[in-house]
Amino acid sequence: MKIDHLSPSQINTYLRCPLQHFWRYHEGIKNPPKGILTQSKCVHSAIETNFKQKIDSFIDLPTSDVLDSFCTEFDERKHETAWFKGEKPAFFKDEGITLLGGYQKRVSPMVQPSHVEYQFKLDFDNFDIPLVGRMDLIHSGMIADNKCTGKAPSVIANEAESSLQLTAYALAYREEFQKAEKGVSIIALFRPNKSKEQLSHAFVKKQTKEKSAHVETFPATRDQKAINRYLKLMGHVKHAIESDIYHPCDPDHWGCSEQYCGYYQICHKEW
Repeated sequence: MKIDHLSPSQINTYLRCPLQHFWRYHEGIKNPPKGILTQSKCVHSAIETNFKQKIDSFIDLPTSDVLDSFCTEFDERKHETAWFKGEKPAFFKDEGITLLGGYQKRVSPMVQPSHVEYQFKLDFDNFDIPLVGRMDLIHSGMIADNKCTGKAPSVIANEAESSLQLTAYALAYREEFQKAEKGVSIIALFRPNKSKEQLSHAFVKKQTKEKSAHVETFPATRDQKAINRYLKLMGHVKHAIESDIYHPCDPDHWGCSEQYCGYYQICHKEW
């Protein structure tokens, strides 16, 4: 398969599961998003709405406006979402309101963005295709990736230290701005424990008003060794894709399940 560019998400997908990359990028099969992804996209979009205007205004929008932005988009996207049996869109909406409320209270007042959803396209002298992507947030020379998650804080801390996505962003920052970033970080919006999904809608709404979400920033750094390793990795992934080297990931991997992979059924039918 000949490719005309690579992106951090493509590289991550291939490394996570080459067959998942095959179904998505080679065969062009797109699946409707799961509920968690719809919620996450709408949270990201609302944060973007606030920060884009803050670049010039230096003032956060009222939290009610940010939440309204989230709710409007969620109500539009929920009809295009593949909900699992028993899932309630209202729960995901209430949870998203809680996550976003925590972000607006704990993170937004401390951030003055310089760039939001910053798109980059990097060309290299010794690499015949560009690396393209988009950074969530740049502020005070820091690169931040907003992430709604149900993982433990210790896992997110490790991700901040090792994430290839953040390494790609550090590479892009240095190429685009001709200087090193001050650091990278994951701003994690932690979802409540799964047990809370069983609570009634009315109770969840009450909890949303009384208790804000756990939101925490996990900073890290990237050195030149990490950048060089990523550049080498880009070359190997490109070679593998163009050589049509595709295989399933370890079936014991958490992502190899119907819940987390939209290609699970077709993959297990073909393989």
